[in-house]
Amino acid sequence: MRTVIVTGGTKGIGLSIVKTFLAEGDAVYAVYNSDEGAADKLREAGYENLTVRRCGVSRFDEVEALYNDVYRERGAIDVSVHSAGVEISKLLAMITPEEWDRIISVNLNGVYNCCRCAVKKMLSKENGRIINISSAAATFPLSGQAAYAASKAGVNALTKALAKETARFGITVNAVAPGYTTGEMADKYYDKMVDKIPMKRFAEPQETAALVKFLASGDAGYITGAVYAIDGGLGV
Repeated sequence: MRTVIVTGGTKGIGLSIVKTFLAEGDAVYAVYNSDEGAADKLREAGYENLTVRRCGVSRFDEVEALYNDVYRERGAIDVSVHSAGVEISKLLAMITPEEWDRIISVNLNGVYNCCRCAVKKMLSKENGRIINISSAAATFPLSGQAAYAASKAGVNALTKALAKETARFGITVNAVAPGYTTGEMADKYYDKMVDKIPMKRFAEPQETAALVKFLASGDAGYITGAVYAIDGGLGV
């Protein structure tokens, strides 16, 4: 039984990832920040081997406490998936410094905080899987996505650099970059974007979860530093 941490794990893509690892028989920690309703709903679902924990990924002290607690409880952290994210769609000239800072703090600094803590726990075992959830917007942003795209492009670069640092220790680091995926964050773009996608539909969260499952598996042991697009051909 592996120990898996999934940030942003109570909604959307993160929730699908949590359910996928639970189906594999893993012990999963689903991490959320503020949506108590979604957290309670997941707790009440009665999944075995599931722990739902609150943690603000942009605050290093909270992230460090989370990883310390999980390591103390389980003796290892085998897989760390970083799916927590926020989006504010505004033209660069209109976005406030506070809004910019929030996006960078959650989407990029949050990934740094989790990666740093995960690596420190995985080093002792010389084994581990780190998977960062990026976005097609890192490469193909829409107007109004400057802050979001910058944060996700940073995630891609961080992923590649960290992969080089950890490869000799048996730790792989990869990113998954979903395109438009059904759910509250992307549904507002459906009418504008669906005809621009070669497959003429948005992804389902489970499709990203399946790729994450593969990257966390033994079959992906020689894959590191990759950023996988799962966008229905949007980037072709």
